[in-house]
This record gives sequence, structure tokens and C-alpha cells, in this order.
Amino acid sequence: TGPAPGQSQAMLTACIASVGAAYLPSQRPAPGAPLCGSARGRAAVRCAEAGTLTQSAVDDWLGSAVAARGSVASGLLDEVRSEATDVVLAARRPGRKQEAWRRTDLSLLYGATLGAPSGRVGELVAGYVEEEEEAAAAARPRLVFVDGVYSADLSDTSSLGGGAYAGPLEQVPPEVREAVLESLREIPEREADPRTELGCHTFAALNQAALSDVACVYVPSGVAVDTLRLILLSTPSYPDSGAEAGASPQLAASHPNLSLWLGDGASLSLLQQYAGRGAYFCNGLSRLRLGENASLTHAYLQEQSDGAVHVDSVLATLAAGARYDANIVQSGGRLSRVNLAVRLEGGDSHPSL
Repeated sequence: TGPAPGQSQAMLTACIASVGAAYLPSQRPAPGAPLCGSARGRAAVRCAEAGTLTQSAVDDWLGSAVAARGSVASGLLDEVRSEATDVVLAARRPGRKQEAWRRTDLSLLYGATLGAPSGRVGELVAGYVEEEEEAAAAARPRLVFVDGVYSADLSDTSSLGGGAYAGPLEQVPPEVREAVLESLREIPEREADPRTELGCHTFAALNQAALSDVACVYVPSGVAVDTLRLILLSTPSYPDSGAEAGASPQLAASHPNLSLWLGDGASLSLLQQYAGRGAYFCNGLSRLRLGENASLTHAYLQEQSDGAVHVDSVLATLAAGARYDANIVQSGGRLSRVNLAVRLEGGDSHPSL
């Protein structure tokens, strides 16, 4: 709508920019048009990093979220990050005016300033790693990522056998590396109907734009793995005290990403745990692909700190005859949401949620 009588177009623009979730008709990108391709996109990223973003260029919060991303651990992710950045900077942040998010209040997240995590796990190691080592089940393989980055010191997957792999993207077996990279280039719900979508798109694109590493799990055809423990730890910004009095609260941002592949007839029991300390934003994305007659038992345990914001999308694809049993428990976080989607690509596949 145009300005009210006596109200200038500049004033109306300022009002819309302060809301941060709307565009003037002249500013709205055309459907499917990349806001950030080539020169315009690079300029938007530079503005985000310099803190000079304008609403007409890109959503201010999403721009700052991209600018706050960490360094990449593998050069294999450069193209993935670049393509996803284009998508994020052309997107609008989820909000309660969208059907998928109308019951989720994200004002806590949008009112915070995102920063880099400290990486100091501290007592989390004692609670989630050392106790495990002392237990009778110490031989159980353990894969640990801290703030979305593989931790070789805390992980122990030496007991995995049968050609199974659990570790960072850089070391993933060559036979599945290209398939993993190809799946990472796909942005969930890119063309979804807003009336029926889960609401994965924007946060999933942000996850990929800010990827530092990927937790890769691969079980070859016909191989059975009893239990794999995947621990995803998040840390606060440093110092823990955050911003000065009167300033916006600061949340350390991390973007853990899981890519799991089971070959035909393979089976796995996965315990996926989220935990952390302090105030942080954990924006996860988990892709699970099960081959024909494969079986995955998935225990998902979210135990984030009281000051955390946790958003995750779990996307499972089942081939013919595959079975997926998921149990999701959330017991932490100040704000938490998990989107769960299962796609059946063959007959006789069976999900139990």
C-alpha cells in the first residue's frame, strides 16, 4: 500500500525496515529471481559483514547471520556455501505470519546479536565424553562435533567395522563423497507450497551457507552397526558474560549438519545428542537416506542449555522396504523446534515416529 495522506514514502520505508519482515512492492524480488547472484549478491555479503545492510538489499537478521558464520574446515564445501548464501540472502526470515511458524515465537532469536562460539567445551566433556569412557560400553563408537566442527580428540570410532564410516566430510569414502556433496546442494522446500510446508527452507539454507563441516555416517550394503553415538556440542561466545548492559543479548551461532547414508540391507542404531552451555543458537540440519531394505533406529535427544535456541530439520528418505524408527525427546533449550519429514520412495517402506 502507498503512504497515508501526509506521510512520505521515506517514512513508510523506515517503518517497514524497522519491522524487518516485509518489502515494498518495488523492493520485493521477482519469484525465482536470485537476489544475491553475482555482483548484487557479493555486495550484500560485504554489507552484511560490514554491518551496513539495508532492508531493500536483504533481510537484516539473515544478513547478519551469514556475516557471523565461521571458517570452513573443508574446501569441498566452498561451492555449497556459496550457492546457499545466494538462497539465504534472497529469503525472508520465518515469522508468525507464515502458516508453518504461526505457533512459534522467534522474537528471542531475532532480538539477539549472533556471534562466533568460543569452542570451550569445559564441563561438557566430563558430562558427555569422560563418563562414557568409564562406562562398560566404552567400546561403543562415538563421533563428536563442537560448534559444527569435527573434534578428533573427543571422537573414537575405532570399533566401527565392516567398512562403515563416521567422521568429517574431508575423510568420507570416495564411493559416497560425490553423492553426499550433491545432496548438500539441495535446499529443502525450495519450491514448497507455503500452505503445507514444514518451514525448513530458510534455516536449512542458512545452515548450508554457514557450514564449517559435515558429520558423515556411511554404512555399506549388508553391514550392521549396533550403536553409534553422535554428540553435537555447542558453546557460548567469549566472554560468557556477553554484550554490555543495555545492548542486545548475544547468541553464539553454530550450524551442525549430519549426512547419513545406509546401503541396501544395512542397519544402524543411532543416538544423536545435542547439548551445550551458556547462550547460543544451534541451527541443525540432518539428512538420512536409507537404501532398499535398510533399517535405522534413531534416538534423538535434545538436552540444550536453558539459554539456548534450538532449531533442527530432520529429513529422512526411504527406499523400498526400508524401515525408520524415530524417537525424539526434547528436554532443554529456552526455545526449541524440530521439523521432521519422511519421504517414501518405494513400496513397503515403513516409518515409525
